[in-house]
Amino acid sequence: MNPETNDDEIQVLGKTGETVVYVFPSGGAEALRGDLPSEPDTPENLLMKRLVEAELITASQRDTALRDQQITGMQLSEVLVARGWITEEKLQAFL
Repeated sequence: MNPETNDDEIQVLGKTGETVVYVFPSGGAEALRGDLPSEPDTPENLLMKRLVEAELITASQRDTALRDQQITGMQLSEVLVARGWITEEKLQAFL
């Protein structure tokens, strides 16, 4: 793992096409193929869509945040801030 990363974080090892490889703090890994299941139009999911459209996050970051949410139970906005992809200030200003 990259020495600059936090050992408690789930790392995305790589993404090629529709395959994403996740590395977990325990040392385990998981490869997922295909698109994530369609998410309902909740306020949080609509926010994610708008953030991608505004180019504040990438589609890959959105997909990873959705997977992180499934694993951790965190809110999507919390995942984005925790991963450093957007600041709390930018997120609040966007709302």
